[in-house]
Amino acid sequence: MDFSDIPSSQETVEDPTLPGSSAEGATIILTPENAEARLAFSEVAESLQIQTEDPIIQAAQQHVRRCMWIPSKQQNDHEVSRLLRTGSETLSSSSPISSPRDPKSSFRSNKSEEKSQEQSRIWKGHYFISLDQPPRNPSRGWVVGSLRDAPHMNDIVLCLRSDKDRMYKVRRNQAILQIDETSFVYVQPITDRSTTMVNGDKITRKRVFNQSSARLAFGSLCYRIQYARGSYAADYPSRVKHYLDEHLKISKTLLELSLTPTPSESSPITIGQWTVSAGTVGKGASGMVSIASNEHGQRVALKRVQVGRDRERIGNVQKKLETLAALCQKKNENRLLQLIEVITDDVRSANRIADVWFVQEPAAQDILSTALTRGLFKQGQERISIVTTVLADILGATNFLHRNRWIHGDLKPVNIGIRTWTTECISLVLLDLDDAEESPFPGRHHLARPGTGGTIGWLAPEREMTGYNELADIWSIGVMAIEMISGRHPWRQGKNPWRPGSDTSELQKEFQDMYGEAVHALNKLHNKALRDAVIGMVRHPYAETSAQRQSRLTAKEALRLLGHAEDDDNASKRQKRDEGFRAP
Repeated sequence: MDFSDIPSSQETVEDPTLPGSSAEGATIILTPENAEARLAFSEVAESLQIQTEDPIIQAAQQHVRRCMWIPSKQQNDHEVSRLLRTGSETLSSSSPISSPRDPKSSFRSNKSEEKSQEQSRIWKGHYFISLDQPPRNPSRGWVVGSLRDAPHMNDIVLCLRSDKDRMYKVRRNQAILQIDETSFVYVQPITDRSTTMVNGDKITRKRVFNQSSARLAFGSLCYRIQYARGSYAADYPSRVKHYLDEHLKISKTLLELSLTPTPSESSPITIGQWTVSAGTVGKGASGMVSIASNEHGQRVALKRVQVGRDRERIGNVQKKLETLAALCQKKNENRLLQLIEVITDDVRSANRIADVWFVQEPAAQDILSTALTRGLFKQGQERISIVTTVLADILGATNFLHRNRWIHGDLKPVNIGIRTWTTECISLVLLDLDDAEESPFPGRHHLARPGTGGTIGWLAPEREMTGYNELADIWSIGVMAIEMISGRHPWRQGKNPWRPGSDTSELQKEFQDMYGEAVHALNKLHNKALRDAVIGMVRHPYAETSAQRQSRLTAKEALRLLGHAEDDDNASKRQKRDEGFRAP
């Protein structure tokens, strides 16, 4: 059988990402979908077959070929054949996809049919981008457009400059493909005069591909863009990190990149505009937390709460989080987790088992409790320096709450999020503000509510005994400081020693013994600033020594001791909070 007799649908399709292929390690594959795109690809591929001794042309051909996978032989394409027969004047002006033509709609002689068959044999291949083959200008990205001469060559050449330009409607500089800091790929039009569409929508700004595949059109040329085999490889996050570091000067940890892995090929979970990129990363009493992103590359924490019988409580939490978010925006404060959107699948509030999603940012890459167990605090003097940096950041965020008459109420290592943790920079964020409450008026206290709020081990004694104010948060931070210094919780008990019960006396004695040992160890610290600050934060009215029964330090006083006093009125100093404190 002659090869030309084989229907195009039955011809073998070669896999461009097989080992040994030029596209073996590709991040994405761009496959021509409509006849116009396949014809344009074939014309570019055909131009690369031209033999020349001109070094400039040879270099241009080599550059164009870098992002093209061209099969070993041509294949039949009857849609392209119809396109060539009908001519560009019959193309639809309203859709980038050419309308199919009825092959019986017109009569052709046998000679014409043979000629058409010859014309329909094309190079069917793919474009691809690979981190191992950076674009000509890596900081800009892979430039997509029609063929251009050196030295302004495009990285991905969609079509040749010819009389078909009007049919293809592709500009010389059409768009950019680039790696986003989330590790996803994005497309961005270069000019408003070009037509670039994603999933049928014309875009005018950056669009991130946070799902495994999408439809992408440049002018009249339509493609399927999808993440390739190489982007699912075990070493891919390391390759992305290297690319971001070397070419874009963006520093990301592997842990942070793991929050937005290559999109799964299975059906994505989408909540509103958000696509879940990492499964459950946190679980609390009120709900489960996942990481999600939208088509603009914004990454968020998605907290799912089942309403149940607590609809009123959920509503109160929402109002509280909205109030705190508005406060943070007004004061330019970004060290608190902020609510940006609420999504529900029960807008009429009629379903008891309905879900509510609190969309919050920033999406922390890790939490302090993990840092404590993974050895991030180092040893010796380096550990003391890191503890001081972390403690000052937590105190700074808490000081913002207290200045604005709010109490966090449940500060502990799992509620301290890590945005950045490198040798150059440490930046933290306070998580889980669901139980936050307004501070009492100065000189007053909230009534003690034994058994409600907070977490045993970080709970200030007065919360269970006599009443409390914002200084209860300082106690919790002091306990965390001792954990960071010593590497373990100083007095973790299974039961609350301050809650009335038959074994209260024994539990309190046990606590006082461990408390005394912790204070004794703190007094041996050579770093006077850290020593005085932490000892001052864990004072309480039931201590056995008069020194520890003195008034507990405020956040502002502790910061001053650590040399990180904040100017309450100078908002400009808070504009760079996202950079965090510089690690020593």
